[in-house]
Amino acid sequence: MLLEKGVTPNRKIIGYETLACHPITTRGCQLSPEELAKAGVTEDLVRLSIGIEHIDDLMEDVDQALSAAK
Repeated sequence: MLLEKGVTPNRKIIGYETLACHPITTRGCQLSPEELAKAGVTEDLVRLSIGIEHIDDLMEDVDQALSAAK
């Protein structure tokens, strides 16, 4: 799971914190498979919207999350 400490799941990109979004589940219901493919949206795509946290904290959080996802 890509969510560790400061990385918050959210469907809305509002605020100053770092957010992780899984586009296929947030927009997937609105787009056809052809539209998703054309946009480059795949099952394993995760969008990160980086906030104003310290870069060292962000790198550690993302590294932990990616390690846990392996």
